[in-house]
Amino acid sequence: MNKQVHDVLKQGNEAIKELQKGVTAEDFQKIADDLQDQQEINDELARALGVEAVDEGEFEEELKKLEAEDVKKQLKNAPQDQLPKVTPKKPARAKKEEEKQACLLY
Repeated sequence: MNKQVHDVLKQGNEAIKELQKGVTAEDFQKIADDLQDQQEINDELARALGVEAVDEGEFEEELKKLEAEDVKKQLKNAPQDQLPKVTPKKPARAKKEEEKQACLLY
């Protein structure tokens, strides 16, 4: 069992090394820097156009609030008189108990 675990760990380690060939931390940092530069350009363009840059998280949060308000309005405006009248039924056990009580009285 230990040998199998050892062999699997060794294979996993070799696979990771193969994936990391030619990729360095500097490569990832360059990508992150490029993305940051692009975001800054987008923000600059938005300011030049007089458009407020929107954070995606804030956008999603605002959208959820608006959707919730819309649902509340729809529920508030839903016709209440069209709901069917339902009379609650007694459970079968309670009904049988009442019948037993009625039989005992006679």
